[in-house]
Amino acid sequence: MIDELKPLQTGVEPVRYRIDAEHGVVYIRLRGDLTFAALCATEDAYLGDPEYEPGMALYVDCRVLTTIPTREQIRKLALDRLFRGVSMPLGPIAIVVLTPLGEEFGRAWELFSDTATARVRMFTSERLAREWLGVPAVPRWFDS
Repeated sequence: MIDELKPLQTGVEPVRYRIDAEHGVVYIRLRGDLTFAALCATEDAYLGDPEYEPGMALYVDCRVLTTIPTREQIRKLALDRLFRGVSMPLGPIAIVVLTPLGEEFGRAWELFSDTATARVRMFTSERLAREWLGVPAVPRWFDS
């Protein structure tokens, strides 16, 4: 169960992640002033986490963003995922947005992702994103 996962994993704030190995998903929460450094540090952290398995789905909640990295920086991060994908499979990515800034972040991620190797889709509903990924309810810590 999700409550039995190891203690909360954090990247550089305002980014948090937790891996649910049982259901094959990485939950990522983005809040506030999101920097490129925070995104990179979090990607490095979850990809290096012993619980991470190549091909896991990503559930990315960016409903409460106040600033985001530039499109060029998001492109660099997406390209990094593509290059890593040469040696490991990439899972589907569900991005949950509620604001124009979140939509801009999601559109940039979609634009720069190779949809042939990783499906990326934006949602305005947490429930629809979970259903698309086929994962259980988002953990309670996610909104704290």
